[in-house]
Amino acid sequence: MTERLIVPPQIQLPDLNLPEEDGEPLESERHVGQMILSIQTLRYAWRDRDDVYVAGNMFIYYSLEQARQVIAELAGTARKRVAYRGPDVFVVLNVEGRRERKSWVVWEEGGRYPNVIIELLSPTTDLAVKKEIYEQICRTPEYFVWDPYDPQAFTGWRLTQGRYAPITPDERGWLWSEDRRPSGRLRLSGRLRPSVRHARRPSNVPRC
Repeated sequence: MTERLIVPPQIQLPDLNLPEEDGEPLESERHVGQMILSIQTLRYAWRDRDDVYVAGNMFIYYSLEQARQVIAELAGTARKRVAYRGPDVFVVLNVEGRRERKSWVVWEEGGRYPNVIIELLSPTTDLAVKKEIYEQICRTPEYFVWDPYDPQAFTGWRLTQGRYAPITPDERGWLWSEDRRPSGRLRLSGRLRPSVRHARRPSNVPRC
């Protein structure tokens, strides 16, 4: 397993001309719709903060080894779909949230990894591999997965003492994200739902 990348400020890493997409479409129209809905909902939940970055369907580069593997695959000089690309939806806290990015490059972001990751399951999802990357390399505090075609197939894990432990649903079947926002937590029940009290929902954000 690749080691977690921590780059001292004085070290200059090579310019690899990192790819921003692989040309492969999402699994289905339902995957596209749910990804967009999730991103819009999460951005609304953190609408009052400019230090939260929410994105999806974006490459995340966490090591030079992984980056070079992605480059080789897209150039046709290595076997396809070996290197990790990125999650469907992710959130990073305490960064410059308003700046547009074409990919998330850990060593260009002060070593910041996602705080929350949401994966939309499909027949091509290698859950075991991704879960290990998020647990052992990214150390992402919370990881949620669900199948857009089966809303009941919904699972979440929280990093506890270096390992993922299942998040227990409440009596309504909701999973709660401990995102530590002052205005409330996020509840998840097959779809992301920000729990925001006394807040008006903008007209361009779909109701979950």
